[in-house]
Amino acid sequence: MEHSSTAVYQQVVAWRRALDDVGIQLSVWRIHRRIGMSGDLLINALVRETNRDLDASLVDEVRKRYTVAYAEERMSVRPLPGARELLQALTEDGVAWAIATSSRAANAAPALEMLGVRDDVAVVTSDQVRHAKPDPDLFIKAASVLGVDLQQSMVVGDSVWDLLAARRAERSAWDFCPAATAERNSSGQAPTASTTIRSTC
Repeated sequence: MEHSSTAVYQQVVAWRRALDDVGIQLSVWRIHRRIGMSGDLLINALVRETNRDLDASLVDEVRKRYTVAYAEERMSVRPLPGARELLQALTEDGVAWAIATSSRAANAAPALEMLGVRDDVAVVTSDQVRHAKPDPDLFIKAASVLGVDLQQSMVVGDSVWDLLAARRAERSAWDFCPAATAERNSSGQAPTASTTIRSTC
């Protein structure tokens, strides 16, 4: 599972602040569509759009500034309605579940605490894998940690990068992106849980 809170918008603001600080100005929508990628990949993708030379020192500086900016923005982050209850229900029903996030452990910790995620819950962050989303490493490791069959697992996420990583991991995926959900629900039909859903975010 990924992004069980309203953190997406705070992340967009924090990335914009970090990029502005190093003289890179981008529209909010350009940043928003990259949320869900690993931080380094997100920076690389955004900087390439400006035709600016990219080096390791710039990536490191942007990431450091993002960490500071997000620490200030996250005070307004709230869990998505029903997120805590869903995780509790899965636990009570004996369903194996894990959190797999492209965030680093330090950035993910406040959100995990907000969601009431216990210390014994499997949490896989980008620190623990070679490649984060849209590569499938996070989900593959999560399945391994849980000791479950990759082919019998499901990903719940809110970005196209979650779904792309899930597809690469050969898992089914459930997308709860508000925009995509609204569009699909306009037909009066809900997608089945066995379908790999393409996000329209």
